[in-house]
Amino acid sequence: MKCALVLDKDAGERGRLSHFLQLLGYLTAAVRTPNQALNVASAIRFDLIVTDTDARVADRRHLAAELKRSAPGATLIFAATNANEYRHAKAGSIPCVNAVVRRPASMESLRRILQFGIDGTGLQLDCSSPFLERRRRST
Repeated sequence: MKCALVLDKDAGERGRLSHFLQLLGYLTAAVRTPNQALNVASAIRFDLIVTDTDARVADRRHLAAELKRSAPGATLIFAATNANEYRHAKAGSIPCVNAVVRRPASMESLRRILQFGIDGTGLQLDCSSPFLERRRRST
């Protein structure tokens, strides 16, 4: 069974996205805060993560990168709230994001993104270059 994590502050949008993903064959876990998302992502293996934010309070790290570290095989979709945020995310300024949709996301846009990734045609982008990674492997 495929699992999806939905992080959205708005309860209505969270429920709508969860419903769409359930219709597309995903078992969903809907959370409200970034800290809840990180806790759930570290406990369950997700195939898909949909988030509407990339910031945590009092933390300099990108939430998307932290979620991708918790679920390295997951497709990460960013749901942009406005046009400026959409352009910003499409320009690649948010690390580890595989796709960007405008909010409210339609079922058709989610289906296209997921079908593209399921076909194995390259949706799973590498999160960051090994040269940019500050953590080193222990030998």
